[in-house]
Amino acid sequence: MDFHFCPNCFNKTFHNRQCSKCGYTGEGEDNEEGISVGTVLNNRYYIGRILGSGGFGITYIAYDLINQKRCAIKEFFPVGIVVRDADKKRVNVPTSKNLPEFKHGVKRFIEESETLETLGGLDGVVHIMDNFETNGTAYYVMEYLDGVTVKQLIKSSPDGIDADTANQIIIEAGKTLDAIHKHKGYLHRDISPENIMVLRSDKEIERVVIIDFGSAKDYFHRSNTKFTITLKHGFAPLEQYTTTARQGPYTDLYALASTYYFMLTRTMVPTAPERLSGADYPKLSSCGKGISNEISDAVDNALMIKSIDRTKTVLEFIEVIEREYHKNKTTVTDYTKQLSLNAIPDFFKGVPESKTKDISIKGSEKIKPISNNVPYVKIMIDNRTVYDSAITPDINITIGRSRKKSRVVIEGDIISGKHCTVMYDSNQKSFYITDHSLNGTYVNNKKIEQEITYHVNGYDSIYLASNRYVLKLEVR
Repeated sequence: MDFHFCPNCFNKTFHNRQCSKCGYTGEGEDNEEGISVGTVLNNRYYIGRILGSGGFGITYIAYDLINQKRCAIKEFFPVGIVVRDADKKRVNVPTSKNLPEFKHGVKRFIEESETLETLGGLDGVVHIMDNFETNGTAYYVMEYLDGVTVKQLIKSSPDGIDADTANQIIIEAGKTLDAIHKHKGYLHRDISPENIMVLRSDKEIERVVIIDFGSAKDYFHRSNTKFTITLKHGFAPLEQYTTTARQGPYTDLYALASTYYFMLTRTMVPTAPERLSGADYPKLSSCGKGISNEISDAVDNALMIKSIDRTKTVLEFIEVIEREYHKNKTTVTDYTKQLSLNAIPDFFKGVPESKTKDISIKGSEKIKPISNNVPYVKIMIDNRTVYDSAITPDINITIGRSRKKSRVVIEGDIISGKHCTVMYDSNQKSFYITDHSLNGTYVNNKKIEQEITYHVNGYDSIYLASNRYVLKLEVR
């Protein structure tokens, strides 16, 4: 195995079966069923190593030759139904009786891609860039997530994940799920430790992403949907063991709560049928990690066997965890410092407190209320839009030049690696911004202080380092 490009980092540094840049050797990897490394799909995507495989598909790391960056490609490859030709490319269905099942599977696979595209505005969902059919099967291309699954984190933690880390992960995953339910009308239906990914930078959690939407359903627009049985024992609630029971946000909530329990204890909650027969689990407050009775009770309420008795929304559940997690801390939200008029320069002080407790940027003639729609971040360089995407409310979004330090990456020598962070507070219906840069962030032509969080409105003028780089925060 000696390729021109490294199958992992795609630098021209792979010689003598090892990459001198990332250290990749490929030892212990099995690529018998996958596409040959070095294959170019759709005249664009150079295939690297296999990232993972399951019953229905194989996921590869790949290199986008046009955009010159790594990506991930998922291939529909149902084990037991298809075989790969000797050319290590084309997929065939050797038995004609399996052909209808395969064609139906291709259709569902494409639907998964379309679902992910619909959810593409959410930072906590993997972003889709392309999809196509070739080699007798279907593929879709998504952003490459350089992280680990919660399942991998649990495996490397003999005593379970520590409470702070577990809380951070479950809060971010929960907020994404809540947005999927409320703003997009979908149910995931397969939440588990292997379908939540954690991206870290300098040992800090940078992003939590929900993956694998193969079982997702557009539930809220099709209330009479007959559900297929898709489940993972220990994480699926009772209603997923039948095709006719009603499902809703509380279905994903059960799976999220059982995932949270498993993260902290390394012990799975008994399966729903076992619990219906009397099996039980120790309360989370007894696991020895200082979990409060409030959080323990919230988990119990989210794991009620009958859906009618269960907490109804994910937001209700994570609000309890978030409240307990931030108890005795001075932060207003996960990521912002306590705001006070004394901490803000005069030119940032808003209308008198007698009229409102809101803190606004001076320079706007009147306060315009932000509507209760979806928050967006838009960035323009020299009047050209380079980024325009919805963001998940109540989650910190980092903007800057470094791909390791920032979620939203923009080019520019005067832009810092981690330039600023923005967050939309769904309770206050307001945006907040914090500067971390060398060359400054400007609001209405005034440079804001570093590491101080300011409230800004959708109509305020915001520049990053210079007026060439315009940041717009909007609700649409």
